[in-house]
Amino acid sequence: MKGMSHSEMADRRVMLAHNTPMVIEAMKESGLSDPVGIIADTRDKMGRKLFKMALLASGKSEQDADDEIRAMSKEMAKKEQILTGILVVDWKRAEQILPLTSPTATETLGEVRRLHHVQKDSYAIVAVGSGGNTYTLVVIDDLPTQPQHVEDGQHRVRGIYFPKQ
Repeated sequence: MKGMSHSEMADRRVMLAHNTPMVIEAMKESGLSDPVGIIADTRDKMGRKLFKMALLASGKSEQDADDEIRAMSKEMAKKEQILTGILVVDWKRAEQILPLTSPTATETLGEVRRLHHVQKDSYAIVAVGSGGNTYTLVVIDDLPTQPQHVEDGQHRVRGIYFPKQ
């Protein structure tokens, strides 16, 4: 919470409120039995990096990823909307990439994981934007309890493939 304004936290809460239903659907479709959902605000430096990482992981070149983000951002702006990337990863991957977004991410993600283990049907969603991260746990009753087969070890998330590693 150091240096975090109420406005920045409110922005991420709004991102969570508007995007959580799509993230839950992506989590259900991911094939992961224990997914972590990430909402990446592309106006934010780290949110944009996460979204670009997902595009690169899907096989796009640096230039194509940059061009796609610019084009999609422009299109969303015409609709007075914000481009957000919806990613779904496993806990191992979340623990690798989220610390890149915030100096407190490792500690906070550990706390969220402990709470997740207490309430078995809860799953983590993280909003990355406005200079920080906001975490929540959501209950998903009908998430597959066993990993589902996913082609080539990749997870389809709103048209973005983020490889399982």
